[in-house]
Amino acid sequence: MFTLLISLENNTEIKIYLKCNKSQKFIAGQLGVSESTISRELKRGVYPPQNAQEHANIRKERFAVKLWAIVKNKISIW
Repeated sequence: MFTLLISLENNTEIKIYLKCNKSQKFIAGQLGVSESTISRELKRGVYPPQNAQEHANIRKERFAVKLWAIVKNKISIW
């Protein structure tokens, strides 16, 4: 599954558009992403945007640690 990472700048734009009562379809069009990407971002419920960025950074770090463990394990097998 491909997951599009939303930047802090885009999260800020989403927040502004939501305050202006813009639809998810409109927001998606403005940011050049699918409506489902906006929907998922809103379902995560990690607004304001700074919190969303912090959560994204934590997820990214966790993934890097898991990936390194897999690579390290494969190297030791060879």
